[in-house]
Amino acid sequence: MSNLNNLITAIKNAYKNGYKYFGIRTIEEGLDLLAVGDSVPDSYDWDLEEDCSTRETTGETLNGACAVGINSFVWEDEDDEIAEAISKAIEMSMDYPDGQKLLIGSKYGYEYGNDPDEMILESADVIAII
Repeated sequence: MSNLNNLITAIKNAYKNGYKYFGIRTIEEGLDLLAVGDSVPDSYDWDLEEDCSTRETTGETLNGACAVGINSFVWEDEDDEIAEAISKAIEMSMDYPDGQKLLIGSKYGYEYGNDPDEMILESADVIAII
């Protein structure tokens, strides 16, 4: 639970600093690791024709970084509600390849992705390492 408490604190502090949208992002093994405060590179799109990442084909990226979204609610909610939302997002992120798990946030906006609970966070930054 202490890690969850740290993540709750990180979200509350980020919210006070203008971050409004949060998610759990997995950086695939073999890619550069990120640190707290780093900008998260925009994610690659999915090439439906080739059934692979556009990293392998066109290089086309999305308008932000993909993440399992943490339910939108007022970040002053009770800690147990925030912990539940974080836990759910971390659990769902286990469906993605192994790698570095990050709590990321955006001040600017998001759009929904194709996967369940996927959000594409615009100009995202690393808020915490999980």
